[in-house]
Amino acid sequence: MNKGYLNFSEQGMSILLPVLLIGFIGIAVFLTLAAGVVVSLSNIGSSADSSTARGQLFACLDEYLVHLPNNSTYAPASINLLDVSCDLTVLDPEAEQKQAIFTAEVNDVTRHLTATVEVSEGVVTIIKIIEPSL
Repeated sequence: MNKGYLNFSEQGMSILLPVLLIGFIGIAVFLTLAAGVVVSLSNIGSSADSSTARGQLFACLDEYLVHLPNNSTYAPASINLLDVSCDLTVLDPEAEQKQAIFTAEVNDVTRHLTATVEVSEGVVTIIKIIEPSL
């Protein structure tokens, strides 16, 4: 054996270790990026579901307000339109006032909307609309 040269097994190991190290680092970077993409896609889906639920709440509120002038006791347990469905709870906090609490659920996202209205002689006045922050 010559002393000036590495033998075959030493040369293989000197090349193999850096290649394995670079490979492990590459896999770690890839897995980190992939996890970030999955979280981002999940957030996008939740945001879209939240927007859809909000739209459904306001569609249900509109439908509720349409019925109030002719029927001030209108209080179904739910409002169902074409592709919109909301649960509804109606309270009477004061005379001539109605507090309507709407709930819409899209996938795993549930949103609420509370509208306080006054109904007097067939005229509906919206006093306030409360949308809890997410």
